[in-house]
Amino acid sequence: MTSNRGSTFFTLLFVMAVLASWNGCKKDDMEVPDDKNDFDKSAMLNNIGANIIIPAYEDLKVKVDSLHIEAESFVANPDIARLTTTQERLKKAWLSWQSCSMFEFGPAADVVLRSSINTFPADTEQIHSNLSAGSYDLEAASNTDAKGFPCLDYLLNGLAADNAGIVAIYQSGQDSANLRSYLIDVTENMQTKVDDVLSDWQGGYLTTFKNNIGSDIGSSIGLLVNQFNFDYEILKNARIGIPLGKKTLGTPLPEKVESYYGQYSSELAQLHLKNLKSLYEGDRGLGFDDYLNSLDAKHGGDLLTNITKAQLSLAIEKLDLLGNPLSNEVTQNSGAVDDAYTEIQKGLVYLKTDMPSAMGVLITYQDNDGD
Repeated sequence: MTSNRGSTFFTLLFVMAVLASWNGCKKDDMEVPDDKNDFDKSAMLNNIGANIIIPAYEDLKVKVDSLHIEAESFVANPDIARLTTTQERLKKAWLSWQSCSMFEFGPAADVVLRSSINTFPADTEQIHSNLSAGSYDLEAASNTDAKGFPCLDYLLNGLAADNAGIVAIYQSGQDSANLRSYLIDVTENMQTKVDDVLSDWQGGYLTTFKNNIGSDIGSSIGLLVNQFNFDYEILKNARIGIPLGKKTLGTPLPEKVESYYGQYSSELAQLHLKNLKSLYEGDRGLGFDDYLNSLDAKHGGDLLTNITKAQLSLAIEKLDLLGNPLSNEVTQNSGAVDDAYTEIQKGLVYLKTDMPSAMGVLITYQDNDGD
Protein backbone atom coordinates (compact mmCIF):
# COMPACT_ATOMS: atom_id res chain seq x y z
CA MET A 1 0.00 0.00 0.00
CA THR A 2 2.88 2.31 0.80
CA SER A 3 4.38 1.36 -2.57
CA ASN A 4 1.16 2.30 -4.37
CA ARG A 5 1.06 5.71 -2.66
CA GLY A 6 4.67 6.32 -3.71
CA SER A 7 3.94 5.32 -7.26
CA THR A 8 0.91 7.61 -7.37
CA PHE A 9 2.92 10.46 -5.88
CA PHE A 10 5.71 10.22 -8.48
CA THR A 11 3.22 9.81 -11.29
CA LEU A 12 1.51 13.01 -10.14
CA LEU A 13 4.86 14.82 -10.02
CA PHE A 14 5.65 13.66 -13.55
CA VAL A 15 2.29 14.84 -14.89
CA MET A 16 2.71 18.22 -13.17
CA ALA A 17 6.20 18.60 -14.62
CA VAL A 18 4.96 17.79 -18.13
CA LEU A 19 2.12 20.31 -17.80
CA ALA A 20 4.48 23.00 -16.53
CA SER A 21 6.87 22.30 -19.39
CA TRP A 22 4.03 22.39 -21.95
CA ASN A 23 2.65 25.65 -20.59
CA GLY A 24 6.08 27.19 -20.65
CA CYS A 25 6.64 26.14 -24.25
CA LYS A 26 3.21 27.40 -25.22
CA LYS A 27 3.91 30.82 -23.74
CA ASP A 28 7.27 31.06 -25.50
CA ASP A 29 5.77 30.02 -28.81
CA MET A 30 3.15 32.78 -28.60
CA GLU A 31 5.57 35.58 -27.85
CA VAL A 32 6.00 38.08 -30.69
CA PRO A 33 7.61 41.53 -30.61
CA ASP A 34 4.30 43.19 -29.73
CA ASP A 35 3.33 41.04 -26.74
CA LYS A 36 4.74 43.49 -24.20
CA ASN A 37 4.46 46.58 -26.36
CA ASP A 38 1.79 49.20 -25.71
CA PHE A 39 2.51 51.36 -28.77
CA ASP A 40 -0.73 52.74 -30.21
CA LYS A 41 -0.66 51.26 -33.70
CA SER A 42 -4.16 52.51 -34.44
CA ALA A 43 -3.03 56.08 -33.73
CA MET A 44 -0.06 55.61 -36.07
CA LEU A 45 -2.30 54.26 -38.82
CA ASN A 46 -4.81 57.04 -38.30
CA ASN A 47 -2.05 59.63 -38.62
CA ILE A 48 -0.73 58.05 -41.80
CA GLY A 49 -4.22 57.66 -43.26
CA ALA A 50 -5.79 60.96 -42.22
CA ASN A 51 -2.75 63.25 -42.36
CA ILE A 52 -0.63 61.76 -45.12
CA ILE A 53 -2.57 59.48 -47.47
CA ILE A 54 -5.88 61.34 -47.81
CA PRO A 55 -4.27 64.80 -48.21
CA ALA A 56 -1.93 63.31 -50.83
CA TYR A 57 -4.85 61.96 -52.84
CA GLU A 58 -6.77 65.22 -52.37
CA ASP A 59 -3.85 67.16 -53.82
CA LEU A 60 -3.50 64.68 -56.67
CA LYS A 61 -7.19 65.06 -57.49
CA VAL A 62 -6.88 68.85 -57.64
CA LYS A 63 -3.84 68.61 -59.89
CA VAL A 64 -5.32 65.96 -62.22
CA ASP A 65 -8.60 67.87 -62.49
CA SER A 66 -6.67 71.02 -63.36
CA LEU A 67 -4.66 69.11 -65.96
CA HIS A 68 -7.85 67.77 -67.55
CA ILE A 69 -9.45 71.22 -67.71
CA GLU A 70 -6.38 72.72 -69.35
CA ALA A 71 -6.13 69.79 -71.79
CA GLU A 72 -9.73 70.46 -72.86
CA SER A 73 -8.90 74.11 -73.41
CA PHE A 74 -5.84 73.20 -75.45
CA VAL A 75 -7.55 70.71 -77.79
CA ALA A 76 -10.43 73.13 -78.34
CA ASN A 77 -7.98 75.74 -79.63
CA PRO A 78 -4.42 74.42 -79.95
CA ASP A 79 -1.81 77.14 -79.57
CA ILE A 80 1.58 77.47 -77.92
CA ALA A 81 0.30 79.34 -74.86
CA ARG A 82 -2.31 76.68 -74.06
CA LEU A 83 0.16 73.87 -74.75
CA THR A 84 2.71 75.43 -72.39
CA THR A 85 0.11 75.73 -69.63
CA THR A 86 -1.01 72.12 -70.15
CA GLN A 87 2.61 70.96 -69.97
CA GLU A 88 3.00 72.84 -66.67
CA ARG A 89 -0.18 71.26 -65.29
CA LEU A 90 1.13 67.83 -66.28
CA LYS A 91 4.34 68.41 -64.36
CA LYS A 92 2.48 69.58 -61.25
CA ALA A 93 0.20 66.54 -61.32
CA TRP A 94 3.15 64.18 -61.87
CA LEU A 95 5.02 65.71 -58.95
CA SER A 96 1.91 65.32 -56.82
CA TRP A 97 1.78 61.63 -57.74
CA GLN A 98 5.14 61.08 -56.05
CA SER A 99 3.42 61.33 -52.65
CA CYS A 100 0.77 58.71 -53.60
CA SER A 101 2.75 56.04 -55.39
CA MET A 102 3.56 54.02 -52.24
CA PHE A 103 -0.08 53.42 -51.28
CA GLU A 104 -0.99 50.69 -53.79
CA PHE A 105 -3.30 48.75 -51.48
CA GLY A 106 -6.99 48.91 -50.60
CA PRO A 107 -8.75 51.42 -52.88
CA ALA A 108 -5.68 52.02 -55.06
CA ALA A 109 -5.15 48.29 -55.59
CA ASP A 110 -8.83 47.92 -56.52
CA VAL A 111 -8.34 50.19 -59.54
CA VAL A 112 -4.70 49.22 -60.16
CA LEU A 113 -3.81 52.88 -59.79
CA ARG A 114 -0.01 52.79 -59.91
CA SER A 115 0.32 50.77 -63.10
CA SER A 116 -2.64 52.58 -64.67
CA ILE A 117 -1.24 56.08 -64.37
CA ASN A 118 2.55 55.68 -64.15
CA THR A 119 3.89 52.72 -66.10
CA PHE A 120 6.94 54.09 -67.85
CA PRO A 121 8.37 54.44 -70.39
CA ALA A 122 5.39 54.98 -72.64
CA ASP A 123 4.78 52.56 -75.48
CA THR A 124 4.72 55.04 -78.36
CA GLU A 125 3.96 52.34 -80.95
CA GLN A 126 0.84 51.32 -79.04
CA ILE A 127 -0.18 54.96 -78.67
CA HIS A 128 0.07 55.52 -82.43
CA SER A 129 -1.77 52.28 -83.07
CA ASN A 130 -4.61 53.58 -80.93
CA LEU A 131 -4.54 56.90 -82.74
CA SER A 132 -4.69 55.24 -86.14
CA ALA A 133 -7.52 52.94 -85.10
CA GLY A 134 -9.51 55.73 -83.50
CA SER A 135 -10.92 53.25 -80.98
CA TYR A 136 -9.30 51.61 -77.97
CA ASP A 137 -9.95 50.22 -74.52
CA LEU A 138 -7.75 52.02 -72.01
CA GLU A 139 -8.45 49.27 -69.48
CA ALA A 140 -6.95 46.60 -71.72
CA ALA A 141 -3.60 45.19 -70.60
CA SER A 142 -2.10 46.19 -73.95
CA ASN A 143 -2.69 49.83 -73.05
CA THR A 144 -1.09 49.82 -69.61
CA ASP A 145 1.89 51.79 -70.94
CA ALA A 146 -0.18 53.77 -73.45
CA LYS A 147 -1.99 55.91 -70.87
CA GLY A 148 -1.34 57.85 -67.69
CA PHE A 149 1.45 60.32 -67.05
CA PRO A 150 4.03 58.74 -69.42
CA CYS A 151 1.52 58.76 -72.28
CA LEU A 152 0.67 62.40 -71.63
CA ASP A 153 4.37 63.17 -71.49
CA TYR A 154 4.70 61.88 -75.03
CA LEU A 155 1.49 63.51 -76.30
CA LEU A 156 2.35 66.92 -74.83
CA ASN A 157 6.15 66.97 -74.99
CA GLY A 158 7.34 64.34 -77.43
CA LEU A 159 5.43 64.56 -80.69
CA ALA A 160 7.84 67.06 -82.22
CA ALA A 161 11.13 68.80 -81.52
CA ASP A 162 9.52 71.96 -80.16
CA ASN A 163 6.16 73.35 -79.05
CA ALA A 164 5.43 74.95 -82.42
CA GLY A 165 5.77 71.55 -84.06
CA ILE A 166 3.58 69.89 -81.44
CA VAL A 167 0.85 72.50 -81.89
CA ALA A 168 0.94 72.03 -85.65
CA ILE A 169 0.32 68.29 -85.22
CA TYR A 170 -2.70 68.95 -83.01
CA GLN A 171 -4.02 71.52 -85.46
CA SER A 172 -3.76 69.61 -88.72
CA GLY A 173 -1.43 66.63 -88.43
CA GLN A 174 -2.24 63.04 -89.31
CA ASP A 175 -4.91 61.69 -86.99
CA SER A 176 -5.15 65.11 -85.32
CA ALA A 177 -8.83 64.65 -84.44
CA ASN A 178 -8.10 61.28 -82.87
CA LEU A 179 -5.09 62.76 -81.10
CA ARG A 180 -7.20 65.47 -79.48
CA SER A 181 -9.78 62.88 -78.38
CA TYR A 182 -7.10 60.55 -77.06
CA LEU A 183 -5.53 63.27 -74.91
CA ILE A 184 -8.89 63.95 -73.26
CA ASP A 185 -9.72 60.26 -72.84
CA VAL A 186 -6.42 59.63 -71.05
CA THR A 187 -6.90 62.54 -68.64
CA GLU A 188 -10.50 61.46 -67.97
CA ASN A 189 -9.33 57.92 -67.26
CA MET A 190 -6.88 59.27 -64.70
CA GLN A 191 -9.56 61.46 -63.16
CA THR A 192 -11.92 58.53 -62.72
CA LYS A 193 -9.35 56.35 -61.00
CA VAL A 194 -8.08 59.07 -58.65
CA ASP A 195 -11.66 60.05 -57.80
CA ASP A 196 -12.55 56.44 -56.99
CA VAL A 197 -9.56 56.00 -54.70
CA LEU A 198 -10.09 59.26 -52.83
CA SER A 199 -13.83 58.61 -52.44
CA ASP A 200 -13.16 55.20 -50.88
CA TRP A 201 -10.65 56.63 -48.42
CA GLN A 202 -13.05 59.41 -47.45
CA GLY A 203 -16.04 57.09 -47.44
CA GLY A 204 -14.97 54.59 -44.82
CA TYR A 205 -11.73 52.91 -45.77
CA LEU A 206 -9.81 55.07 -43.28
CA THR A 207 -11.75 53.44 -40.45
CA THR A 208 -11.00 49.99 -41.85
CA PHE A 209 -7.35 50.93 -42.28
CA LYS A 210 -6.72 52.30 -38.78
CA ASN A 211 -8.58 49.45 -37.04
CA ASN A 212 -6.70 46.65 -38.83
CA ILE A 213 -3.77 46.77 -36.40
CA GLY A 214 -2.21 43.33 -36.78
CA SER A 215 1.02 42.60 -38.62
CA ASP A 216 -0.08 39.56 -40.60
CA ILE A 217 -0.63 39.39 -44.36
CA GLY A 218 -3.52 41.70 -45.22
CA SER A 219 -3.12 43.85 -42.12
CA SER A 220 -2.69 47.59 -42.61
CA ILE A 221 0.87 47.54 -41.29
CA GLY A 222 1.67 44.54 -43.46
CA LEU A 223 0.27 46.27 -46.54
CA LEU A 224 2.04 49.54 -45.75
CA VAL A 225 5.44 47.95 -45.17
CA ASN A 226 5.18 45.85 -48.32
CA GLN A 227 4.11 48.72 -50.55
CA PHE A 228 6.65 51.08 -48.98
CA ASN A 229 9.40 48.65 -49.92
CA PHE A 230 7.94 47.85 -53.33
CA ASP A 231 7.81 51.55 -54.14
CA TYR A 232 11.33 52.06 -52.79
CA GLU A 233 12.51 49.40 -55.22
CA ILE A 234 10.70 51.13 -58.08
CA LEU A 235 12.82 54.17 -57.24
CA LYS A 236 16.01 52.11 -57.08
CA ASN A 237 15.39 50.03 -60.19
CA ALA A 238 12.95 51.64 -62.63
CA ARG A 239 13.79 55.27 -61.96
CA ILE A 240 17.55 54.97 -61.46
CA GLY A 241 19.04 51.50 -61.98
CA ILE A 242 17.59 50.55 -65.36
CA PRO A 243 18.40 53.89 -67.06
CA LEU A 244 21.89 53.72 -65.51
CA GLY A 245 22.46 50.29 -67.06
CA LYS A 246 22.31 48.10 -63.94
CA LYS A 247 20.27 45.51 -65.84
CA THR A 248 22.20 45.76 -69.11
CA LEU A 249 25.80 45.09 -68.06
CA GLY A 250 26.57 48.79 -67.70
CA THR A 251 24.99 49.97 -70.96
CA PRO A 252 22.88 53.05 -70.12
CA LEU A 253 19.27 53.17 -71.30
CA PRO A 254 18.46 56.89 -71.08
CA GLU A 255 15.16 56.44 -72.91
CA LYS A 256 13.87 54.37 -69.96
CA VAL A 257 13.74 57.29 -67.52
CA GLU A 258 10.52 58.66 -66.12
CA SER A 259 9.42 61.83 -67.93
CA TYR A 260 11.79 61.22 -70.83
CA TYR A 261 10.19 63.93 -72.99
CA GLY A 262 9.40 66.47 -70.27
CA GLN A 263 12.96 66.07 -68.96
CA TYR A 264 12.33 66.47 -65.23
CA SER A 265 12.99 62.85 -64.29
CA SER A 266 15.60 63.71 -61.64
CA GLU A 267 13.16 66.08 -59.97
CA LEU A 268 10.50 63.37 -59.82
CA ALA A 269 12.92 60.84 -58.32
CA GLN A 270 14.19 63.33 -55.74
CA LEU A 271 10.69 64.16 -54.56
CA HIS A 272 9.76 60.48 -54.52
CA LEU A 273 12.57 59.60 -52.10
CA LYS A 274 11.79 62.57 -49.85
CA ASN A 275 8.16 61.46 -49.66
CA LEU A 276 9.20 57.94 -48.73
CA LYS A 277 11.33 59.30 -45.89
CA SER A 278 8.46 61.51 -44.75
CA LEU A 279 6.14 58.50 -44.64
CA TYR A 280 8.72 56.54 -42.63
CA GLU A 281 8.78 59.37 -40.10
CA GLY A 282 5.00 59.86 -40.07
CA ASP A 283 5.45 63.44 -41.27
CA ARG A 284 4.70 65.42 -38.08
CA GLY A 285 2.96 62.53 -36.29
CA LEU A 286 3.44 58.87 -35.45
CA GLY A 287 5.28 56.86 -38.08
CA PHE A 288 7.29 53.70 -38.63
CA ASP A 289 10.16 55.23 -36.70
CA ASP A 290 8.08 55.67 -33.56
CA TYR A 291 6.79 52.12 -33.74
CA LEU A 292 10.28 50.70 -34.27
CA ASN A 293 11.64 52.75 -31.36
CA SER A 294 8.89 51.35 -29.13
CA LEU A 295 10.10 47.89 -30.12
CA ASP A 296 13.70 48.90 -29.36
CA ALA A 297 14.64 47.70 -32.84
CA LYS A 298 18.40 47.60 -33.33
CA HIS A 299 20.93 47.07 -36.09
CA GLY A 300 24.42 46.24 -34.95
CA GLY A 301 23.71 47.57 -31.48
CA ASP A 302 22.43 50.96 -32.67
CA LEU A 303 18.83 52.09 -32.96
CA LEU A 304 17.51 50.94 -36.32
CA THR A 305 15.67 54.20 -36.89
CA ASN A 306 18.79 56.32 -36.41
CA ILE A 307 20.71 54.26 -38.96
CA THR A 308 17.80 54.20 -41.41
CA LYS A 309 17.16 57.95 -41.26
CA ALA A 310 20.84 58.69 -41.70
CA GLN A 311 21.00 56.40 -44.74
CA LEU A 312 17.88 57.90 -46.31
CA SER A 313 19.26 61.39 -45.73
CA LEU A 314 22.53 60.41 -47.43
CA ALA A 315 20.64 58.92 -50.37
CA ILE A 316 18.60 62.12 -50.69
CA GLU A 317 21.79 64.18 -50.57
CA LYS A 318 23.35 62.15 -53.41
CA LEU A 319 20.16 62.15 -55.47
CA ASP A 320 19.78 65.91 -55.09
CA LEU A 321 23.15 66.36 -56.80
CA LEU A 322 21.68 65.13 -60.07
CA GLY A 323 20.34 67.63 -62.56
CA ASN A 324 17.60 67.37 -65.15
CA PRO A 325 17.24 65.52 -67.36
CA LEU A 326 18.30 62.22 -65.83
CA SER A 327 18.58 60.84 -69.36
CA ASN A 328 21.67 63.04 -69.80
CA GLU A 329 23.03 62.33 -66.33
CA VAL A 330 23.18 58.55 -66.85
CA THR A 331 25.46 59.05 -69.85
CA GLN A 332 27.38 62.22 -68.96
CA ASN A 333 27.49 62.06 -65.16
CA SER A 334 27.15 58.33 -64.52
CA GLY A 335 29.46 58.35 -61.50
CA ALA A 336 27.16 60.67 -59.58
CA VAL A 337 24.11 58.64 -60.60
CA ASP A 338 25.84 55.47 -59.47
CA ASP A 339 26.65 57.09 -56.11
CA ALA A 340 22.97 57.88 -55.62
CA TYR A 341 21.96 54.38 -56.68
CA THR A 342 24.44 52.84 -54.22
CA GLU A 343 23.15 54.86 -51.27
CA ILE A 344 19.55 54.03 -52.15
CA GLN A 345 20.46 50.35 -52.36
CA LYS A 346 22.14 50.42 -48.94
CA GLY A 347 18.84 51.43 -47.38
CA LEU A 348 17.21 48.14 -48.39
CA VAL A 349 18.78 46.08 -45.59
CA TYR A 350 17.20 48.39 -43.01
CA LEU A 351 13.86 48.82 -44.77
CA LYS A 352 13.25 45.42 -46.35
CA THR A 353 14.98 43.15 -43.82
CA ASP A 354 15.32 44.79 -40.41
CA MET A 355 12.09 46.79 -40.30
CA PRO A 356 9.74 43.94 -41.34
CA SER A 357 11.55 41.55 -39.01
CA ALA A 358 11.15 43.86 -36.01
CA MET A 359 7.47 44.43 -36.79
CA GLY A 360 6.70 40.78 -37.50
CA VAL A 361 5.73 41.59 -41.11
CA LEU A 362 6.26 39.16 -43.97
CA ILE A 363 7.44 40.65 -47.27
CA THR A 364 5.10 39.03 -49.80
CA TYR A 365 5.87 40.74 -53.09
CA GLN A 366 8.38 39.21 -55.48
CA ASP A 367 11.31 40.90 -57.14
CA ASN A 368 14.06 39.61 -59.40
CA ASP A 369 16.64 42.13 -58.33
CA GLY A 370 18.61 40.26 -55.70
CA ASP A 371 18.69 43.55 -53.80
